[in-house]
Amino acid sequence: MEKMTTLLQIAFKANKLVLGHDPVLRGLYKNRVQMVLYADDLSDNSFSSINNVINKANKKRKIDMIKYRNKEYFYQIFGKNVGVVGILDNNFKKGMMDTLTDHSKVQPLNDECNESILMTEE
Repeated sequence: MEKMTTLLQIAFKANKLVLGHDPVLRGLYKNRVQMVLYADDLSDNSFSSINNVINKANKKRKIDMIKYRNKEYFYQIFGKNVGVVGILDNNFKKGMMDTLTDHSKVQPLNDECNESILMTEE
């Protein structure tokens, strides 16, 4: 089992995640979400609504938004059909970012957007 999967499972059991579009948006509005992972098969409307909120929030604080795997992967971990995961704990965020950048898989898309894309090996 890969380290990222383990971190997501531990964070889920510790109630340090929010799963799904609406809970992630609520967490962003309440300044609780530190990082957002989204599936590559997330709908365009869901992506744009979350990205808009993050772009507004990034004027005050940095929130990373990373494309990671797909909805099937999240279903296997959480047992729920979700395309967006919000990480609430800064320590889990740091651990996940370290894991992702250790493998040199995170690549910024462009300077204007806060989004990064994660290159996964399948």
